[in-house]
Amino acid sequence: MISQDKIKIFNIYYKPDDIYRSDIILPIQAGAEISEHNLDMLKDNTGDNISSKNKTYGELTAWYWVWKNYLKANLDLEYVGFCHYRRLIDLSSCPAKKAFKKVWAKQFLKIIKNYYKSFCKIEGCDVILPGKRTLKHMTTLEEYLTMHSREDWDKFVEIMKEKYPEYLSVYNDVANSQKQYHCLNFIMKKDLFENFMQWSFDILFELEKRCNWSDYNTYLTVRAPAYLIERFFNVWLQYQIIHNDIVVLDRKGCFLREKNDSLWIVRKLKKFGVIK
Repeated sequence: MISQDKIKIFNIYYKPDDIYRSDIILPIQAGAEISEHNLDMLKDNTGDNISSKNKTYGELTAWYWVWKNYLKANLDLEYVGFCHYRRLIDLSSCPAKKAFKKVWAKQFLKIIKNYYKSFCKIEGCDVILPGKRTLKHMTTLEEYLTMHSREDWDKFVEIMKEKYPEYLSVYNDVANSQKQYHCLNFIMKKDLFENFMQWSFDILFELEKRCNWSDYNTYLTVRAPAYLIERFFNVWLQYQIIHNDIVVLDRKGCFLREKNDSLWIVRKLKKFGVIK
């Protein structure tokens, strides 16, 4: 059984909210360098960081901080994962018709309390993900283009072709597929995480040099790097599955429902130290 200190799931925040944590779940504030909030948790603006790029890179600034700082300070870590303050993978639940489900705070608390125990029952796989999303009447590329820039997509592919041409062997299959992993919640072995970070930021930093994002002024355009990597994660993953024989395990993701006024739930959350 893997020890608790060898797995860490980073729970990403950007604004004040109930703080969910456990022995293996660590809250982290993304974009701390440019935020008006000072949250009581790890921050992504120390050491080697890109926190100031959070407006465009979104949660990826927290990824970068963990990659460049936390991993170097915790060499024995074996698994790394990311979730969000209202969204995470339910390790105890296999995906059914839908990859994600909505849960009340009581159930969300139970999932977090049992996270380490649930992980120990399924450890050994290389990557754990929420189930695939099935698109209706369109491909991954077509779905992306309904909301985002074709130019950014094409430049990402161009750079990938220059730097990692071997990935083109799976690109067309992924771009034309109607199934995709999304939401950027994952748990994976540390070496795979480091590989994914190197691949992602090597391409994205070059993309940033070639693009002019200064005119973008909506959420769907400003966050171009985050939306791109959400889709191209599937390219990276498919390549690993085919060429490196990695084992991927699907579990159902869960969204925390909107808060209600139940004092009982609040007391329970505080009792178990999941919120302050």
